[in-house]
Amino acid sequence: MPKGNKQLYLNIIDFLPDATFVVNREGKVIAWNRAIEGMTEVKKEDIVGKGDFAYSLPFYGKRRPALVDLIGVYDAEIARQYNYVQKKGNTLYAEIFVPQLYRGRGAYLWVTAAPLYDSAGSLAGAIECVRDITANKELEKELNQHRHRLEELVAERTRELATANEQLQKEINERRRMEKILRESENNLRDKVNYQKTLIENLNELFLTYDTRGVITFTNNKCTEILGYSAEELIGRSVLESIPDHYKEQISQEIFQKRLQEGTASSYETEIIHKNGSIRYLKLNSTPIKMNGRITGGMVLAEDITEQKRVELEMARLERLRIVGELAATIGHEVRNPLASVRGFLQLLRDKKDCQNYKRYYDLMIEELDRANAIITDFLALAKNKRVEKEMQNINSLLLNHYPLLQADGLKGNKQIVLELGTVPDLLLDAKEMRQLIINLVRNGLEAMSAGGRMVIRTTLEKGEVVLAIQDDGCGIDPDAMDKLGTPFFTTKDNGTGLGLAVCYSIVARHNAYLTVDSGPGGTTFAVRFKLSH
Repeated sequence: MPKGNKQLYLNIIDFLPDATFVVNREGKVIAWNRAIEGMTEVKKEDIVGKGDFAYSLPFYGKRRPALVDLIGVYDAEIARQYNYVQKKGNTLYAEIFVPQLYRGRGAYLWVTAAPLYDSAGSLAGAIECVRDITANKELEKELNQHRHRLEELVAERTRELATANEQLQKEINERRRMEKILRESENNLRDKVNYQKTLIENLNELFLTYDTRGVITFTNNKCTEILGYSAEELIGRSVLESIPDHYKEQISQEIFQKRLQEGTASSYETEIIHKNGSIRYLKLNSTPIKMNGRITGGMVLAEDITEQKRVELEMARLERLRIVGELAATIGHEVRNPLASVRGFLQLLRDKKDCQNYKRYYDLMIEELDRANAIITDFLALAKNKRVEKEMQNINSLLLNHYPLLQADGLKGNKQIVLELGTVPDLLLDAKEMRQLIINLVRNGLEAMSAGGRMVIRTTLEKGEVVLAIQDDGCGIDPDAMDKLGTPFFTTKDNGTGLGLAVCYSIVARHNAYLTVDSGPGGTTFAVRFKLSH
């Protein structure tokens, strides 16, 4: 039995209203609940783990077999020590008077014993429940005395007999009422256990427990939803298996030092790896689990803040673009005009006869000026207030118009580009900016792919948004670079300017849309999500 389930059952036994103890196959006590502590004045820590009929000492003053010892092997000698023993299925019921209880006052006990089985169906031990029925016995004795007295006086005490019968009925009703209360109490206990289990299973936060080795022992429904694995796949795995490598040392210290050694709780944020390879962000609270003063594991309650992180990163990225855009709008034209003059004079000099020996140098300078001009063009595209000319048109039509150009780019590197166009409504779009957005995203993906790779360009309508997704099968983006995507002048390419994705983010922002990135070892998907135009 998993340790977490075993502890849950021990906790349930501990709160049972009847005095209860459990023994294993060796006859050693493994559970001794609060009710039996109160009945026998023997503490749990003084008896758990003991065998040799130690559980009989508080009741009979000596070591002797109890009803629990009849489980599996019926012994007539043991049975004769009880007033009677009845068996229904695998459960034994018995009644006995115990003079040693309550410091010699004695008590009548109703005893129930049943076997316990492990997951393989083998006998693992037995449980015995003891209920003090002394009050019921005294009530029965009193009823018998009433009945005997009524029988003696029946002939001459008719009126008194009616009164006594009425009193007797009241007592019977009271007894029934008490039995009903007891049944309701037992039902309430079962309902509370089921309620707690249902509550944990349906929490809107991830909940899991782990043992002293850091192995997961329990998960709720939200945990399987966030991680993408079933409960069966998660239980038995190390909690570190879903943690990215750059977080493993920190999380290992949190679990094995702070939680399992020092016994301290803490709150922090971390990343986890979904079954599909994507990264999710969690804000979690982690506390140790203590049983009898000993740390037996830990528990985690975590909130999925992936969407919150995405929004924060997007806001930070837009702020960077806003600053760069303002700078671009201020100095872009001032730089471009002098460059145009320099280019014109270089062309004049290159065409002079006496400068023909230097033509290749002039061509190189003009080529570099054109490259600088292209960078300034991209730089100016970052401007927030750049004029755009939007009109209602369909993103699918734009893709089909540019598909031959995209296909040609792919064929250069022996890479395939496939269109999967769904039915989507028209949007208010700037055709030139959409062309630049599509070409930039596609060329970024192609550069990440190996020869023979396959790119899919897909359009769909999802939750009131038109989605343009460009999916490559490259090696994915370095997790350390994910937060910097779209930052002007940040690039991982040798000859890159770091403006391509920044321009894409600016175009997306000017179309009141947003861009998401999902990357893993199997490739990257850039998804532009447009709100429907009204």
